[in-house]
Amino acid sequence: MRQAVMLIGALMACSPGLAQQSQDPDLAVHLRQLGAAAAALEAKLPSFACHESLTSEEIRGGKVKRHVQAEGDLRIAARKDGKMDEQFTATAINGKPAKQGDLHMPLFVRGGFQHALSMFRPEDQSCFDYRLSGQRIDIKSRETASEACREKTDFTATALIDENGLLTHFEFNAPVDLAEARHLIPSAALDFSPADLGGTQFLLSTHVVAQKPVGKSTYRFEASYTGCHLYQATVKIGDATAITDDGEK
Repeated sequence: MRQAVMLIGALMACSPGLAQQSQDPDLAVHLRQLGAAAAALEAKLPSFACHESLTSEEIRGGKVKRHVQAEGDLRIAARKDGKMDEQFTATAINGKPAKQGDLHMPLFVRGGFQHALSMFRPEDQSCFDYRLSGQRIDIKSRETASEACREKTDFTATALIDENGLLTHFEFNAPVDLAEARHLIPSAALDFSPADLGGTQFLLSTHVVAQKPVGKSTYRFEASYTGCHLYQATVKIGDATAITDDGEK
């Protein structure tokens, strides 16, 4: 069975405004910076491509029952409705050249780019409590969340930032049953790095580890993304061909 799920979904928006909670000045600055990065990913992320190296496994009773390693090209295409389509084309599977239809993974995870920072969206920050300790931000869903935050309950997360406030690592957890109902991965960790796409800097995922329990098995997915660049389709126009009045060439 192949499990294909979202890493972090486009959760329903809450009332505008930052969380009304006790914040120290440093935390407020970090949340504004992270909120701007999240908004840029969701509203301005263009079509781009990366090289993806992935491992997908099914583990049961402490033993690996299925194991797939693949290398290939990942294309993220921006749609007119604002959503992003992800397409992975394998070039190698388990060390051998890939053939069409060969890739059968226990777990495949998508959605780790556009919505990777959804817990920091400015309009959603009122749904969470944030606590800053050095270069670590601990996050959990607010117990008294409003009805508008109903899709964001029962999350816990940790974010690590560098000395400039740039996010470097993020991990989150949610109860398995709730994650299943929301079509999300219940547990994942992501690493981030800024990338230039068409002259604009975006905070992109560079490494993802995700797990999902199913029955007696645990499905595990790990991927690294490198060489991300702006993707543009090109059309080659050949020499003109004369067409006669009667349609004959």
